[in-house]
Amino acid sequence: MRAADGLSSGDMSFAFGGAASTATQEVARAAPAPKALSAQEMEATEGEILGAIARAVSRAISSSKAGSSGGPGAGKSFSNEVKSQASTNRCVFCGGKPVSSSTPQPDRRHIDHAIPRSRGGTNTLSNAQNTCQSCNLSNGSRTAQEFSNRSRPR
Repeated sequence: MRAADGLSSGDMSFAFGGAASTATQEVARAAPAPKALSAQEMEATEGEILGAIARAVSRAISSSKAGSSGGPGAGKSFSNEVKSQASTNRCVFCGGKPVSSSTPQPDRRHIDHAIPRSRGGTNTLSNAQNTCQSCNLSNGSRTAQEFSNRSRPR
């Protein structure tokens, strides 16, 4: 039995959002071919798997924007044009796949200010980033950088 067999893609998606598919691929590459493993080999394999997961999560977290502040667009909402241009397939924080929905739900797409409006963040594309509802609401008035640093796995 491979060490990776204990982690289903559903488990990975729940734990790591969109980073799960990347992590699952890395785990599959890191895991050895099926064979009986010694305790020492199992520890080494576990370390490789955890490393692959940590790298995938780190890549997802580090994709947030620096943002922009000041100027005539400071403190204003995004236009529909900016929202559509900022929409991507992944949340910049958790790597999950946000969905378009008219009703609130954890994976609902939100376009977030990398530098919050309350701190003078602009309503331009350079300050717009795609997030899921859960991450955006957890973010509060922190900048993308502050939120990313807080939520990094230790």
